Amino acid sequence: MALLLPGRLSTMALESRQQNRKDKLPHDNYGPSFNAAVWLLTGLAAVFLALRLYCKYLRRKSLWWDDYVLIASFVRLARFRPSRTTRQNGRR
Repeated sequence: MALLLPGRLSTMALESRQQNRKDKLPHDNYGPSFNAAVWLLTGLAAVFLALRLYCKYLRRKSLWWDDYVLIASFVRLARFRPSRTTRQNGRR
């Protein structure tokens, strides 16, 4: 409940109005650009991993422990990334 002073709103009511305006600003939602950046980097990681495995295949080289670590980390990334980026990421 706002207290009215003669001729103007109290400080409490003014702060409440400013907070309501800040919550509804359209530029405060960084979610779509954050989501695009995450998926872009995930795609680049997939391309890097695919090229690495393709080069190993062409040279007839076997996979080493670092290749298995990369594969496991990419599988984990691809498995958990969609659920995390669909939430309200990027909101202030």
